[in-house]
Amino acid sequence: MPTLLIKGSYPLIGGRLDGDTVHFQPDKKEEWQLVPGPHNVQHNGSGQAKLRLDAIDALETHSSRTGPEVHQPLLHAHAARDELTRWLGFTDVQLPDPANRVTLSDQRDGLDVPRPKIAHKIDDHSKRALAYRHALARRIWQHLEDTAGATEVEPLQPTLKFNGGRGRPAYGRQTGRSALSRTVTVTTRLVIARHGEARCNTAGRVGGPKTCTGLTDAGRFQIERLAARLAAEQDAGNPVGAVYAGPRRRLQESGRLLADGLGLPLLTDPGLDGPRHGQADGMLWREVEASFRGAPYAHPNRPCAPDAEPWNSYLTRVTRHLAGLLERHDGGHVLLAAHGETLHAVCRLLLGIPVSRSPVMGFGATHAGLTRFELRRDDFGDTRWILAVLNDTAHLRGPG
Repeated sequence: MPTLLIKGSYPLIGGRLDGDTVHFQPDKKEEWQLVPGPHNVQHNGSGQAKLRLDAIDALETHSSRTGPEVHQPLLHAHAARDELTRWLGFTDVQLPDPANRVTLSDQRDGLDVPRPKIAHKIDDHSKRALAYRHALARRIWQHLEDTAGATEVEPLQPTLKFNGGRGRPAYGRQTGRSALSRTVTVTTRLVIARHGEARCNTAGRVGGPKTCTGLTDAGRFQIERLAARLAAEQDAGNPVGAVYAGPRRRLQESGRLLADGLGLPLLTDPGLDGPRHGQADGMLWREVEASFRGAPYAHPNRPCAPDAEPWNSYLTRVTRHLAGLLERHDGGHVLLAAHGETLHAVCRLLLGIPVSRSPVMGFGATHAGLTRFELRRDDFGDTRWILAVLNDTAHLRGPG
């Protein structure tokens, strides 16, 4: 009978191995869509999935994610694990020391996410080496303090502080404003939130203006978590003053949830629309890319389909529009519910990256990922955009 072959690899590093489950990373994650049946293969953003061996139920080497680990007898469980790795062609697998563990502690951070609790076991030789490196680092920072004339040095969080007596910068902690200190003020904030998971994303289809059908239930949950985080972080001194979204349905649904969470109206901006895909709208991405020989940015001056907008044309159009939007909101705090492609355009505009570099550079854009830019001005009138946070998803990892 016909057999579907998906080429890929079996990554072991970072995984928790047992005898009946293995991680598989396909060369092309889009090929999961070829697997027949009523249910989609569950995989992460890079396409990696867990494969369960049919009719095999090996003893478990781990059974708890929090608290003390409970497992079945390890002698035979480890034997099953080692046998499976040999079947996959691995030799000389170096397993971590079981004494080295990261678990969740009872303490929580500002987002109510449990802090990690790290336990590690190292030999005496490594302990002596670490102690030497620590002592050497302290001597280096003391030397910087003595030679540069800094009044206070904190190696863990160095910030730039000027010494008027010698006219040279030194690294130190700024504890208060003085006539000799350089201070930086944030004048404008731009926050980009990628939309939540959409139906076109899970189907692997081009979700253009004609065929976008909005968010999945998971996508709405992602944006609700982000909205709750932004509402909790609202700065009374400079709160978000405007929420924008492009016209496509997945952006409208994401923007509405964010705006409602902040108590603001949603502003629809056609200039924030994603790339225009022409006749590729609604097609499977794998078919479009197979015909085009790559993603739209691979050949940035060519349309990926008839009537489509070339990648560089899209970047030029959107960066011009974004420049005008930021000029209108100079000194404000703006939130965009945007496409991942819009994040690429913002990074190129504010970081001064030429459009010609688009085929070889990219930026992470997870569903409901958060990116922050800040326009900072110092005492001397110098201003520059700072990429403060890129693709932050801490709100998606907390307790749900």
